[in-house]
Amino acid sequence: GSLARPVDVVPSHWNDNIAYQASGQEHDRGVTILNKRVPETIDNLPFLHIKHISDRCAAAALGGLKKAIRLCKNVKNDAQEEGRAISLSSFDIAAAMYHADMATLRAGYTYELAILAETQRHLDWLTMNETEAKKLMLPDGSRAIFNTAEKLAALRTLSLEMDDLAKEV
Repeated sequence: GSLARPVDVVPSHWNDNIAYQASGQEHDRGVTILNKRVPETIDNLPFLHIKHISDRCAAAALGGLKKAIRLCKNVKNDAQEEGRAISLSSFDIAAAMYHADMATLRAGYTYELAILAETQRHLDWLTMNETEAKKLMLPDGSRAIFNTAEKLAALRTLSLEMDDLAKEV
């Protein structure tokens, strides 16, 4: 049977925006999500985000980009299990790694430790260059990735966790 796990239920609806109506392509279709905390609605393009990540991973990184994203998510989950919260969504982690050096991630095709090395280097660089990190946009260009102080703090924590992993390896 299925393992018990928490599930988030998010009120939302399709947003058949102009780009979707013109192209008919599923990746152009948007979603409008209700942020219950504010309350406000947020328009999101998750399929376009996924398409940009997938296209860049296949063409420029030979699978290394998705491996780097998965590595970050696993490190985040391990840190949280040990009581260190990292308040970055999977969406933001993927967007941050989208801006990493694809040539180095491509080297991970034959030398997988290159993925760890580039992930650590990129997160360290973002942490040390907050002004530049704040300029990075989501792959769909809709907003800055690190648009709150909380996200920058979470980036620092993830970077330190990745440093610890690299030392252990």
